[in-house]
Amino acid sequence: MSTKSFRELFDEARQTDAYWEERAVLDFTEEIYGRMEALGLRKSQLAERLGTSPAYVTKILGGDANFTLKTMVRLARALDASVHVHVAPDACRVRWFDLWEAPRTRADHLQPRDEDFTAVAAAEGGAEDGPAVAA
Repeated sequence: MSTKSFRELFDEARQTDAYWEERAVLDFTEEIYGRMEALGLRKSQLAERLGTSPAYVTKILGGDANFTLKTMVRLARALDASVHVHVAPDACRVRWFDLWEAPRTRADHLQPRDEDFTAVAAAEGGAEDGPAVAA
């Protein structure tokens, strides 16, 4: 019987759905912890926002809860945040970063931003670095 190295065992584990499920749970709970820390919230305060018990929050943060999208959204909203889901090919390395933007006022919604034009131009096969402006 041959013994496998840690690397071989790890590579085998990465081929299973269970590995990727646990990794997603770990990533999500780390994000929840980080958001709680940024807001200065304790478990009991998050529980109060959720209308649940601190024991339930402990269960969630331990990764022992069944994370449905509904649960994830509820947690995020309680932390003044939102959930973003992204699917990428296995060969890609993905990094997330947040771009902070001042809240738009009602009047701002009447005026398009440069990035609104950029997205349309890119979708139509136009320039990707901004709107075309006639002189």
